[in-house]
Amino acid sequence: MATIFGVDSAERPTTLVSNGQTLYDWVTSKAGQAPAFWGRYIGGSYAITSDEATFLHNKNCKILLIYNGATSSSVSSTDGTADGQKAAKAANALNVPSTTAIYADIEQPWKPTSTWIKGFAKTLYNNQFGPGFYANTVSGYFNTPYTTAYKEDTTYVGNHSSLVWPCQPEPGSSTAAGRPTWNPTPPPCLTQSNITFWQYAENCYGTKNKGNTYAISVDLDEARDSAATINLW
Repeated sequence: MATIFGVDSAERPTTLVSNGQTLYDWVTSKAGQAPAFWGRYIGGSYAITSDEATFLHNKNCKILLIYNGATSSSVSSTDGTADGQKAAKAANALNVPSTTAIYADIEQPWKPTSTWIKGFAKTLYNNQFGPGFYANTVSGYFNTPYTTAYKEDTTYVGNHSSLVWPCQPEPGSSTAAGRPTWNPTPPPCLTQSNITFWQYAENCYGTKNKGNTYAISVDLDEARDSAATINLW
């Protein structure tokens, strides 16, 4: 099965690295080809800017949007509506087209509830965005509440309008051509056919910024096929 290579990062792809290249060019040289998509944040810290989006689009690089405004407290104590509204507001401020997918960053060991998952998905869907979730899918911290939401909500979660982006397993860094055979771990209620994106390695292609003051790296991803990138920005 053909897959598509991409990356995600907290750092902007326009950042100049130690050799004077942009991070985008550095990643392209290390990977052996340009990424087809680049995951970037909205709604929290390290958020993507309109200038950065223009830079990527001019490179024919799609943008995978990651909502990083949720917290361990909000996912465990709210119904997800506020986080969904914040994600939609951030996307609208950037003029992101409707139907674009927005993946909530759910970190381990946060304890999201099924109520939060259902509320986040419903709110984004009602704002005409595709709701998604980035998570470690070999752990019960996400799988248990997601499976409950999947069974209880057949409109926004159980009908696969809600997407999952696993970060497991992690076979390790590679070039674009050497990326692993498609093998993400889905939650128990899904199969691999329901998964469109897989983060298969973290903290790769490390370098320093132009001032040589802190490390920069990216995470490596792949999409199942070209159809997977339709709902990207």
